[in-house]
Amino acid sequence: MKHVKRILSAVIAGALLCTGTVFSTVSAEETILCGDIDNDGAITSDDAVFAQYYYSATLTGTEDEFFEWMDRIGSSKERVLASDITGNGQVDADDVVMILKYYSTALLNSGLTPDEIWEKVFAGE
Repeated sequence: MKHVKRILSAVIAGALLCTGTVFSTVSAEETILCGDIDNDGAITSDDAVFAQYYYSATLTGTEDEFFEWMDRIGSSKERVLASDITGNGQVDADDVVMILKYYSTALLNSGLTPDEIWEKVFAGE
């Protein structure tokens, strides 16, 4: 039970970080939607795939190549790193799961704002 409480506390802390900064400003021109890794204006299963690719790159030491590839498709290192949804300091498998939860929640609840969707995700709805 203690372990579950710790995990839940970490997820809630991440939720507060992410929902408090669903949109983060990188520069005067660019605003990042937390979880929108591919910079298409929406959080989709594609973003979860990119998060998984990045996580794999961190495990194999190929982050530089990954970031070069992201630059070519119109994304950025900042967008990838802003997708640390759990707030543990890295984009990993837990963030992939959270992005997928966001996507499925958005599909089932059209019309909600990104903040409202993240609230549902972190509430486990």
